[in-house]
Amino acid sequence: MTEVYITKDKTRYKLKAYNHAGTNEVCAGVSAIIYALEGALFNNDYAADHVSTLEPGHAEIEAICSDHTAAEDFRMAAIGLMQIQKAHPDEIGISQNIL
Repeated sequence: MTEVYITKDKTRYKLKAYNHAGTNEVCAGVSAIIYALEGALFNNDYAADHVSTLEPGHAEIEAICSDHTAAEDFRMAAIGLMQIQKAHPDEIGISQNIL
């Protein structure tokens, strides 16, 4: 089961994901959302102090979101991951405090 934690502390946002989902399709969907978030933060210059680790079975993205757009990117990632969880509750667990 993939475990995802998305947290917010004032303007600091963090996403952490661990383990492989039960099926390749679910894992690919989770990975796509995480890589999209990373791409949005990396390719746009609105998230200061952006750091990330993206490895098989482990991802962490942290950013100070002084801009509304960067915070919305984290919220959109959370919504996408929650949609996957709704369809595959045995394969992904999510804990979040940003919505």
